[in-house]
Amino acid sequence: MKNMLRSLIRPKVFIPLVLAIALIAALISFSDLRKVVKLMEGFQRIDLLYYFLLMIGYEFVRGVQWRYTMVTLGVKAPMRTEIFAYVLSEVTKILPIGNYFQNYVLQVSKGVDFGLTSAATTLVVLEEVAVGIVGVVILGLGSWTTWLRPIIIIGLAVFAVVVWLLSRFYRGKGRPDWITRRSILNNVADELVNFRKGAEQLMNLRSISITMALSVVYLLMGGAALFLVVRALGDQQLSFTQALAVYLFSLAFSLIFPLPIDFGVLEVSGVGAFLAVGAARNTAFGAVFANRILNTLSSIVIAAVVVAFLHGEVRPLFTHMTGSGADSQGSDEESEKRDEHGEDEEGEAGEKGA
Repeated sequence: MKNMLRSLIRPKVFIPLVLAIALIAALISFSDLRKVVKLMEGFQRIDLLYYFLLMIGYEFVRGVQWRYTMVTLGVKAPMRTEIFAYVLSEVTKILPIGNYFQNYVLQVSKGVDFGLTSAATTLVVLEEVAVGIVGVVILGLGSWTTWLRPIIIIGLAVFAVVVWLLSRFYRGKGRPDWITRRSILNNVADELVNFRKGAEQLMNLRSISITMALSVVYLLMGGAALFLVVRALGDQQLSFTQALAVYLFSLAFSLIFPLPIDFGVLEVSGVGAFLAVGAARNTAFGAVFANRILNTLSSIVIAAVVVAFLHGEVRPLFTHMTGSGADSQGSDEESEKRDEHGEDEEGEAGEKGA
């Protein structure tokens, strides 16, 4: 419990949470909360069922994408462990750096290198950003279209030039002494090397094409889920393409925004995008909050069902997190050393006797 409290009050966790809460509070202050709640109470059970089915499809396609990247990287972990890690990460992704929880689970459960698999997670995030901004350029975003499209196109051009320059002038060199003398920095450098190896394995036309196609499929499902929420709130004027543009913009913006948590940022950008396409203010607030709640609940339910089937994967993770795994490993190593030492002594005694 003490360790958990300490982790929560660390600046890198505490500050993003405070900012997220402040953003949510600001949104609520600009809305008529009573009307928003009343709109959300109008949800029909059939709408909730359709939403949940869309989320099952969304999670399934993302899971296929995750599994494909692991195969491409040559990860030897069992499929059940990869699935277990993935569904947990879908719940934790609302937390700071929560997208990388699946890489942590694979490392502590099966010893899979974190830097290697994190290349796959980073690739997926970048592809979501790419699909989001390209989708907004194609679909437009209401009154924001005239200035948003040029900004996106110019931003993409600058990003491409920066990436090209980095790849053109980068020269691999030995590590400086000030890194090698510090174990922590040296370990980070090792992980970066493994990350680069993983990225090189994934950066080929076949891999990019497949993962990008899967990203398009599940993002279309995510946009359809948001559109379903809008319709359930009673807005029959907003089109599917408008809802999809709002979804893609808010997702891309929250991933690009330099804050290690999308909670709050996703809602603010979503409300702004809804207002830009002409949605009513209360509908905009109701849609982003209802979508967040339903999305989170769906992830939790799906994860709970999967974990119930894969309950055997829980013990290795829990053992490592509680520290008993490290203790037992240390005691095993000590016993092995004692055994080897004892064998050596017996061997020496036998030679002397002879």
